[in-house]
Amino acid sequence: MRTRMVYPHPELERNGPFRLGHVRGRPHYPRCVADKVASRSTGRWELGAHGAWIHRAREKDLDLAAEILEDAAAWVASLGMPAWEAGSFRAPQGNGRARLVDAMRAGDLYVARIEDRAVATVSLFVVDERFWPGWPPDALYVHKLAVRRRDAGLGVGEAILRWASAQAQARGRRYVRLDCPRDDPGIRAYYERAGYVHQGDVTVGSFDAALYERPV
Repeated sequence: MRTRMVYPHPELERNGPFRLGHVRGRPHYPRCVADKVASRSTGRWELGAHGAWIHRAREKDLDLAAEILEDAAAWVASLGMPAWEAGSFRAPQGNGRARLVDAMRAGDLYVARIEDRAVATVSLFVVDERFWPGWPPDALYVHKLAVRRRDAGLGVGEAILRWASAQAQARGRRYVRLDCPRDDPGIRAYYERAGYVHQGDVTVGSFDAALYERPV
């Protein structure tokens, strides 16, 4: 594995289509506040967007998370942009599936729903040595955020990012960090609109990533 850090150019590319499930330009929906603490009775957090809520995934939720990620991977690949390996989350021996299982067993895999229908997934880690080696333990790390295509444009993805910030604050962390494809201007603009600031680029294996950070 090779890792190459490149510090950002002062003028960032902030244009391009919105690639996490919306048309070109900013999404429009009410900016509600996500819950910091899960309901004791239901074990879920309200996201404040179209009645969406999120909960920790259990083993029975693995196939749902895999479906959502495969759906997102296929769509991004159809646009000619870097994407997760097709079939990796569904295949029992796939690398993507193994990472989902590890995240679920650690309590770091989440599924978001509207009513009882699974619409999105995300993993939230306290350490990320693959993409952020040596960084101080003052952040939560967002990984594999994906919204089902049929539910694009409802604001669920941005609501999950707000929830991740609330989780970081509740756990005494100062930042939320994430990585995304370096050469996809649309997804980069999406995170920048959500308040994330480019911290540099890194190559891990064959994946060229842009690193982003947002203070809580």
